[in-house]
Amino acid sequence: MKQPKKGTQIFLLIIIILLFICLGIPIGVTIGYWRQLPSLASLEYENKSWKFPSKVYSDIARISPQMSYANLVKRLDRLNYQPVDNEQLNKGEY
Repeated sequence: MKQPKKGTQIFLLIIIILLFICLGIPIGVTIGYWRQLPSLASLEYENKSWKFPSKVYSDIARISPQMSYANLVKRLDRLNYQPVDNEQLNKGEY
């Protein structure tokens, strides 16, 4: 069996090294970036200052003819609605 020439061996070695460099570095950078993504996503949500309303004025209220006026007023008072005399009502008024 013939041994490959020394020049051919060096050429193949250079090709293998260049392929490793050209493919290994981008693959390594990509894997490093993908491993860092979950921490970047959580960091984005941790830094946001979320503002939620302190009171929510929505509730399922079934008003029926059997419900007494006193119970309705008690429920509205518990939800911090305010009685007003004007005909034009704003949020939180009855």
